[in-house]
Amino acid sequence: MQKQEFHTRALTADDVDAFKHLRIQALAEFPQYFLDTTAQAEKRSQDEWKSYLLGDTKRIFGLFDNNSLIGIASIFQPDEAMPHIAQFAMGYIAPNYRGKGLSTMLYKARLDWAINETDFTVLKISHRKGNKASQSAVLKHGFTYIEDRKEDFGDGCVDWSCKYERILKRS
Repeated sequence: MQKQEFHTRALTADDVDAFKHLRIQALAEFPQYFLDTTAQAEKRSQDEWKSYLLGDTKRIFGLFDNNSLIGIASIFQPDEAMPHIAQFAMGYIAPNYRGKGLSTMLYKARLDWAINETDFTVLKISHRKGNKASQSAVLKHGFTYIEDRKEDFGDGCVDWSCKYERILKRS
């Protein structure tokens, strides 16, 4: 049996199939926590999936057990008119790897990239009200609660989304 070697890295176009598989798995397992749906995801072309992985103002990081993709998380600029703001999203870790503190690696990868490779000064993140695992991780990584706002979720329900932000301090 191979020893577990966990690491993160930014995904590339070469990772598109593994990314697509894990993203659809996440949407199927937790439609109540994501804004996207499996139906929408399954209709995307291979080029659309690759476009998620490419760009100067976004990154999707993968969490790996050796060479197997077991988690994903993104950071992106949601509005070109506000180039200093980035959004964290898409956090997911495969079921067998939860509860091991591995989400910290995905937060660290996104924070390091934002601080060292971008001009972002404000990071935003949200989760559906009641998602205690996300709430705990968000607060653990220095985000401050801002407000609740209604949103349409992937399960077809409109519910409260808890909004947070983190102001980046640069050395």
